[in-house]
Amino acid sequence: MIYIILFVVGVIAMAAVNISMEKQEKEKSSNVFKNLKNFKISMKPLITKESSIAIDKTNKQLCLVTNNNAKIFNFSDLIMSELIINNEVKSTSKVGRAIVGGILLGGVGAIVGATTGKDKEKVKSIILKLTFNNLSNSTYKMNFLDMEVKKDGFLYNDAIKQAEKWENMMNVILNQNK
Repeated sequence: MIYIILFVVGVIAMAAVNISMEKQEKEKSSNVFKNLKNFKISMKPLITKESSIAIDKTNKQLCLVTNNNAKIFNFSDLIMSELIINNEVKSTSKVGRAIVGGILLGGVGAIVGATTGKDKEKVKSIILKLTFNNLSNSTYKMNFLDMEVKKDGFLYNDAIKQAEKWENMMNVILNQNK
């Protein structure tokens, strides 16, 4: 019986430490955003434990933070947005799918590219991958979920809702770039 109690206490302690570390990482990213000059956050930034993103609608810029380093991109630098679930591309900006499909299969490939995707009952990861027209920092990944959960569960629903919200915002920016 004592081993069970010790195990439960250990699990709770590990969870508390993990939550505390996550909170510290979010505070660091938040401070990076606050210290940016000539960047006005237009809406609540997305802050995850690995990376963060904020939008400046006035200056038409995105700020991405990884390892407490901020990189600012103009909206026009964004060339592709992909939602990746369980390491499979679930959706890509229509422009991106058409380009990739057209390169691989010609005109028919551009049409087929928009209709691909699979459904599964459990999800291990939800990632928003952003690609920029920049040789030194071309790809950023925003991790919304990094553990196995059921598709009908709260964690999945919250993560997919946030991922789709940010993917839709990136698609609006891509459409404005046309």
